[in-house]
Amino acid sequence: MAVFTEKVLTGRPHFASWHGLLGGLVLLHAIFQTILGCCLHQTRTHRPVHQQQARGGSLYTPQTPNIFVLSKAWIPSLRLAHVTSGGLFFLLSSATMCLGLISSWFTRSLAVALGLSPPEPGSSFALFDTTLLVVLGLAGLAIVLPSLIVVKQVTDSHLHGLQTLWRSSQRRKTSDFAAAKGASIRAGMTSPLALHSNNRESSGMAKEKGLKQKTPTNATDGIRRRGKQTHRMEVNGEGAVASGDKNGIRRRRRGRQRGALESQKQQQQTSKKKKKGSNNKKK
Repeated sequence: MAVFTEKVLTGRPHFASWHGLLGGLVLLHAIFQTILGCCLHQTRTHRPVHQQQARGGSLYTPQTPNIFVLSKAWIPSLRLAHVTSGGLFFLLSSATMCLGLISSWFTRSLAVALGLSPPEPGSSFALFDTTLLVVLGLAGLAIVLPSLIVVKQVTDSHLHGLQTLWRSSQRRKTSDFAAAKGASIRAGMTSPLALHSNNRESSGMAKEKGLKQKTPTNATDGIRRRGKQTHRMEVNGEGAVASGDKNGIRRRRRGRQRGALESQKQQQQTSKKKKKGSNNKKK
C-alpha cells in the first residue's frame, strides 16, 4: 500500500515491476481467502439438520441457505483446499516481502529515514519517514504470524487425536474392569448352587452303589471346607472382600448347611420307611 500511495502521489505507472504484480496478486488472493474462510466458518457454526442428527446434536437446528450446502460440496475437501490456498498465500507474501526489501524504493526510503541521504526534490518520502519502521514490523509479522497459525492448527489436531485415543483407552480399561468384576461376582453367586447340585448328585450315586452314607457331622465338615474354598476363590477373584460381603458369604454358607442337613434327614426318613415296608412284606 505504501508503494501504491507513493506512485499515486508522484504520478508513476502502477504494476510496472515484478514486485508490483506479485503484490497485486497477493492482495487478490488474500480477499479470496477471507471470503472462503467466512463461508467455511458459517458451515461450521450452522450445520444443517442431517449433519446435526448424525453427530448426535439437536434436531431443531434450522436449515441455513449456504452456497456449499446448496451445491452439495464436501466440506472437508473445501477445508483442505482452503489450507492449501493459505500455504500458497504464505509463499506469495513471503516472496513479495523479499522483493520489497531489495527494491530501489525501499532502499531510498530507508536512507532518507535514517538521515543518510536527503530526500529527492519533488518526492514525498518525508511522509513515510515515521511509518517506515511500522512497515518493516508488519513485513516481519507477515511471515511470523501465518507460521504460528499453521503450527497451532497442527498441534491442536494432533493433541485432539491423542486426547481421543487416551479417552478410548480409559473407557476400554474401565469396561474391561467392570466385565471382570461382574464375571467374578456371577461366579461367586452361582458357586453355592453348583456345590448343592454336586452334593445331590454324589448322594444319588452313593445310594445306587449301596455305599454307606456319611454322618451329619462329616457332611457339615465337608460343606464348611467347601465354603472356605469358595470364600478364598472370591477373595482372589475380587482382590478384597468388604464386611458386608463377608456377612453375605456366611449367610449363604449357613443356608447351605441347613439345606444339607434337611436333605439328609429326608433321606434317612425315606430309608427307614423303605426298611419298614420291606419288613412288613417279609412278615
